[in-house]
Amino acid sequence: MKQLIVLGNGFDLACGLKSSYADFFQQRFSELFCDGKSKNFEEIEVILKEKRDSILFSISNRKREITDIYGADRECDYFKDCSNKWSSNTGLTRWDIIFLFAQLCIGKETNLYEWQDVELIILEAVSIALGKKYISRVSYKEKVSIGYSSGNGRSVFADLIYYISRVSSINNSSEIANELLNELKKFEAIFSKYIAK
Repeated sequence: MKQLIVLGNGFDLACGLKSSYADFFQQRFSELFCDGKSKNFEEIEVILKEKRDSILFSISNRKREITDIYGADRECDYFKDCSNKWSSNTGLTRWDIIFLFAQLCIGKETNLYEWQDVELIILEAVSIALGKKYISRVSYKEKVSIGYSSGNGRSVFADLIYYISRVSSINNSSEIANELLNELKKFEAIFSKYIAK
């Protein structure tokens, strides 16, 4: 009788399966924002940069429209109001946008992400969205360019989280937490289907 015992992680990668987070994000971003056929991040990087610029531009425009109509200090669900402009894929989630901006702002390249990096980004995003005091363990880039401006990776990421996590004009913590959790469940289901495939 022969027996195969697999110890530790990485067996899937050693067998040549495209099951890393880098593989998943490359495929996901390609499906959402490109033609779905790209083989690596280098092929779609220019498109992803344009997409991030476009996302921030549409949020800024929507904020200006709301201010013109209702006056200052009024917010909305920017994701629901604008996401149909960002992707024709109806499965787009808030977490897709968060990870798209993490690729820009975080100091670790997406092709080097391990499960703990993804978990840290989730913790970081939720902590920022809920306004919780915490000690960040994420390493941000010193300077990132977005649109016609640039800024510190952490501040750019925090600004994006603020807008993507808004769910209404009131935005209490439980509403935000519930929405982010529901969207995370959708995102994880997408990842599960990718791994199963």
